[in-house]
Amino acid sequence: MVRLPEDPVLIRRKDASDTLRWIKAGGPGRGRVGRMDLDFSLVAIGAAWLVIGGMLVWGVVDGLRKVLRNASPLPFFAALEGRGLTVAQVQAAVGLGLLVRAVRRCACCPSRSGCAGHAPHCPNQTIFFRAQSARTAP
Repeated sequence: MVRLPEDPVLIRRKDASDTLRWIKAGGPGRGRVGRMDLDFSLVAIGAAWLVIGGMLVWGVVDGLRKVLRNASPLPFFAALEGRGLTVAQVQAAVGLGLLVRAVRRCACCPSRSGCAGHAPHCPNQTIFFRAQSARTAP
């Protein structure tokens, strides 16, 4: 078995406080890393985190804007009434989790204003069908 010689610089790297000194000293074979190189990498990492944070904030703001842009009642409930269903019947047929997802889909639907729950492209059609079939089944 070949044994590699131990580098004292790499052994010192195990401590987190020594890591920064190792980077500032330039590391083995790199020469000296100037202060400008270290500052640029920290700025680049900070900018990347700011971009990630900005994307997260934009996602939250956009989602809230979609949900809150229209204060009218959801077409989901009008569609239930039009089919002769109640919320309790739909909950018994598909479960509370699917009912909540259906209401959320309706709230975030881009064609919510002209839908009235009867559009053929409504993503909740399967839930309406399952609830109606459960109601008519003995």
